[in-house]
Amino acid sequence: MLSFSASKDPSSIIFGRVTETMAFSTSHDVLQEVVGAVTVTPAGCKRPDLRQIHEALKDRLDQPKWPTILVYMDNVPKTHNKLRRIQLSRRLGLELSLIH
Repeated sequence: MLSFSASKDPSSIIFGRVTETMAFSTSHDVLQEVVGAVTVTPAGCKRPDLRQIHEALKDRLDQPKWPTILVYMDNVPKTHNKLRRIQLSRRLGLELSLIH
């Protein structure tokens, strides 16, 4: 997901700081839809911010696929071992307009 193999690359700014990720779509008042990301970090580890995520992704993923929203969770949402990304934005209350 989101090429967070960057978290396993010792040269990456987020090395060892992300254990699980999941991309989801969210509404945008101008672009219609943008990428959000659920991020799970190891206990006791400083969470990477959106700027650091973008830095880690710049050589791995095209910019339009970079997350615009970052949500920190203890685990990615799953039911019966299947990711629950459909309508995640709505379930999280993120259906509001984004600030540009």
